[in-house]
Amino acid sequence: MKVGGHSGLTVTLHDEQGQSQSEIGPATPSVASSVGSPEHSHPAAQGDISPPGSPHSAGHTQPPRVTLAQLLLQERQTEPPAVRERSGKPTLGELFAQTRDEFAAPSADQPDKPEGIKGNKGKKSRLGKSWGAFKRALHITPAPRQTQAVAETHTLAAMPAVTTIPAQATATTADEPARPTTPAVRPPPPAGLREQQIRADSENLFGSVWEAAAVADSSAATAADPVAYLRDPMLKAAKGAAKNGTVSAENIYSKGNMFNSIDLGGDNIFKAQADMIRAAKQEVLLQTFQWEPNSKGANMLLNALHDLAATHLGADPLSKVSGADGQPIKVRILVDELGDVAFKKMWPEAVKPDIANPRVLLGLDQSNADPRHEQLLHKFDFEVRTYKHQLINSLHSKTLVVDGRHAALTGANVQERNHPAEHGRDVVKFFDVGITLAGPAAKGLREDFVFSWNKASNPRLPTHALSAQAPANSIAWDSEGGEMAVLTKQPNINPLNTRVDNPQDQAILAAVRHARERIQILSPNFNTPALEKALIKAADRGVKVEILTTSFANRDRLDNSVTGRSNPQAYQHLLKQAKHPENIDLRYFSSLEPLLPNQYQSAQDWEDMNELQPVGSHAKLMIIDNKVAITGSGNMDKTSWHFTGEANVALFDPQSAAALQDKAFAPLWQAAQRAPRM
Repeated sequence: MKVGGHSGLTVTLHDEQGQSQSEIGPATPSVASSVGSPEHSHPAAQGDISPPGSPHSAGHTQPPRVTLAQLLLQERQTEPPAVRERSGKPTLGELFAQTRDEFAAPSADQPDKPEGIKGNKGKKSRLGKSWGAFKRALHITPAPRQTQAVAETHTLAAMPAVTTIPAQATATTADEPARPTTPAVRPPPPAGLREQQIRADSENLFGSVWEAAAVADSSAATAADPVAYLRDPMLKAAKGAAKNGTVSAENIYSKGNMFNSIDLGGDNIFKAQADMIRAAKQEVLLQTFQWEPNSKGANMLLNALHDLAATHLGADPLSKVSGADGQPIKVRILVDELGDVAFKKMWPEAVKPDIANPRVLLGLDQSNADPRHEQLLHKFDFEVRTYKHQLINSLHSKTLVVDGRHAALTGANVQERNHPAEHGRDVVKFFDVGITLAGPAAKGLREDFVFSWNKASNPRLPTHALSAQAPANSIAWDSEGGEMAVLTKQPNINPLNTRVDNPQDQAILAAVRHARERIQILSPNFNTPALEKALIKAADRGVKVEILTTSFANRDRLDNSVTGRSNPQAYQHLLKQAKHPENIDLRYFSSLEPLLPNQYQSAQDWEDMNELQPVGSHAKLMIIDNKVAITGSGNMDKTSWHFTGEANVALFDPQSAAALQDKAFAPLWQAAQRAPRM
């Protein structure tokens, strides 16, 4: 039987022997009017629906069982004609009557009714479902309108008669015209049997039909918008928690973005950021958790400012570099600063650098200083602020925003440890990942920077607040570009905070809840309870969970409400709590030596990575179903989820997610060491 107006919907129903009998597929022009056609009158092949007295009913010694189709039709016929004909669609009884045997036959392999299927408002049947909702779920197309008499004639012709009118009741006399004889519909069974029949048959029938309708709808929606099942709940969750982020709800999500590069290792990360600075027209906004003066990354960024100034050689050498708006180009650098008391407790013998002093930030107080950096204070509208915190509520974000149009995010701080060793310097080296983008998402990241900048200060020098208004040339973008969301959270000073009501945490949890195939996590630390619970549920419903972390990154953390567990403890907790631990795999970052050069962007990338030989990964990346990727500054640990300020971007694009998976996750995963299962 062909029912429905959607070519993608195909349901195979089974008889008692599991044999395929019929299909639900594209609709015929008029289902109700074609019931009595030869196409529907062949025995067995179409489910024998011939009325008694026909050749196909010969030999039946007892009336056929009352089927769900008959019950539905009888129930439907009790409705007023106006209700029955208001849509012009065939009734469910008329449709189901055509496959009496299939609907009546029990089947042991029918799937359960899927979660999330809800009836729409309207008249309810005894099955608890709205007629209109069921027809819409099956994509049933309207049939040509017909009179009530014609409809009933076709319908009754399709129903097996179970009683006949006695011959004497149909006899005619000379003065009484002959009346047509119509097979009567069998009276409904007693109420108890009727309800029992409906419940039993509906368990077999509706599980299959609703499952097929849901699959068809899901398949059609996924084909048209492959990321909607992840993007929509993520955005709803993130916007609902916008008050605890740094970006307004209207600027969290945007279209028209360009995903420009994936940058592996410190050299590539800060080279990409330096290229952005050289193209600045009005402002350069940089924030980082740690800034190490005269580190390779710091000098790469500052040298880019020198190159930008050099493009204005015709100007007065003593004047500031003017931007596109005729005003001096703004340079704002925001660095997190640990409070004095906390610093002394953590490093009793160390001298705290006065990073709020621009000369200190530029490294001019050190013996290896580059004297040219002094000129930057005069060439640009150059200001520095620090975000001072005590113990836990740090500013952990690491972004660069240029002109409100271009942006970069990374997990890397401006430190020497992100670069290959030079001049015999003995530093701990870390692998990291960064990305660059352009478009409206940069406006959201600018809003994040302005939020933090205006809460920071400089006790040494006067500085100015930034306007929330982005540069005028950052507005127009192609609406057909990539979809992105800026996911942030504000710092929280409460050491007992366990809330996750912020855009970053909510979006990640929504992504995990709606993942269908695979979740891949790259994070140096892994120990946040909320995420652990969500991952356990995902694994138990069949989603593969792959976690790549660094074994020693948080090995000294205690299992308590503030610091959380160590990575090995968190992993063992996952395995212990999960019903299907085989779906969870945790590995420790090892090295990049076994990898092939062609897995990187270029031969130079491979040389840089080979020379770097990192001992740990500091990168932050999450990939869901190879369709959505989240990257930025946030770790998957209690600190990033509950205490520190973070900035991340979600990319709703399968190509971008696949590129990050191929370049940033897969190579590390292949070389990683599998964590032991206790």
